[in-house]
Amino acid sequence: RGVSPIALDYVLWKAARVGTKPVYCAVREYQQELEGLLEERDFHLLTEQALFVKYLAEPVKAPQPARVPFLVPAKSELVATDFSSRVAFEATE
Repeated sequence: RGVSPIALDYVLWKAARVGTKPVYCAVREYQQELEGLLEERDFHLLTEQALFVKYLAEPVKAPQPARVPFLVPAKSELVATDFSSRVAFEATE
C-alpha cells in the first residue's frame, strides 16, 4: 500500500509518454484505497459494476481404488465350521 502512489505515478507517466489516448482504471472493491489516489490524479468515477457469484456444488464421479480383500488367513489356518447344527437350533426356537 505504501508503494501504490509511486507505482500509479509511474504507470501514468509511462502512459503519457506513449500517446494521448484516454486512460481507464478498474478498481476492485477490496482496493478502495486506490480510489482516493486516482481522484487526486484527476480521475473520476465513470461507472460501477457489481459481481455476483453463485457457488454450485456438483457431484463428480471419481475413479475408486480397487477393493482390497480383508485379511484372509492362509489355507493352512482355515478351520471348517459346521453351521448345520446352529441353523437347526435357531429354527426350533
